[in-house]
Amino acid sequence: MGLHKTGTTFLQRKVFPHLPVNLLVQPRIEYLAEEEDYDPDRFREMLGRQFEIKPGCPTVISQEAFSGRALGSPRWDPFRMARRLHQTFPAAKVLLVVRSQPSYILSLYCFRVVRRGWEYHGLDGYLERYFEPALYPKLSYHRLVETYQELFGPERFKVMAYEQLRRDHHTFVSEVLRFMGMDREVAYDYRPVNQSPRKLPVVQINRLLNLPVAVTAESLLRAGVLTPVKYVALANLYFSAKARLVAPVLERLFRHSFREIRFSPAWERRLQEAFASSNRRLAQMTGLDLASMGYPW
Repeated sequence: MGLHKTGTTFLQRKVFPHLPVNLLVQPRIEYLAEEEDYDPDRFREMLGRQFEIKPGCPTVISQEAFSGRALGSPRWDPFRMARRLHQTFPAAKVLLVVRSQPSYILSLYCFRVVRRGWEYHGLDGYLERYFEPALYPKLSYHRLVETYQELFGPERFKVMAYEQLRRDHHTFVSEVLRFMGMDREVAYDYRPVNQSPRKLPVVQINRLLNLPVAVTAESLLRAGVLTPVKYVALANLYFSAKARLVAPVLERLFRHSFREIRFSPAWERRLQEAFASSNRRLAQMTGLDLASMGYPW
């Protein structure tokens, strides 16, 4: 199983499909996350209905949400999901890919502004709103790592860093495959996927576009004029329209712009202080040289 914080769309699209495995990418896991009266047999049955299982092949389940929602959610408690995954697949191997917290936050923010979201607050406002209640607990990685190490043991649980992939993708992929018990060569295309644009003008223009749409849609939802289903449908329609009509124009206009979105000095210091202790503990538990990879230290 793969529970990824970020950056492993590459594995899902470029590596895993070339392996002799039953591959299930981004399965629906609401039952695992939310059901109070959880039944492991039922969850296995639900997963089995989402893909064709070929006999004699190992199964790979790759789902970022095993580690919780992108912004965290009490209903999607990653620690409860960890216990339930162990209850359901006690002999599984689990791979967790982490990413430097500041890099993760910038990527998530830009994704929510530009790609799939209608975030309209500036970066400081976004952090003031979400850091303490959501991002800080979610990105204090050592807590979730401790839980998985206790549940699955060191032989069946592995932590890798997205920055390892960026530095040397061949070594990263080889290490993943060895952990999976598949010491083999795999031909893959390393061109990056799902990169969040960080050019400041692109982010600023998308914030302005998002503001009236988000405020209107959220007001209609609160008033009961929009049902949750229609709200999601409207959001998807808006995201699709931006991808087709807005993104290509902005890409051409600002292709040569070097201005990228950055943290304010105050938030840069706060992020360094907030995650340094967690990252030092994570490095001790995993042997990863996080300081050299630019993690808050």
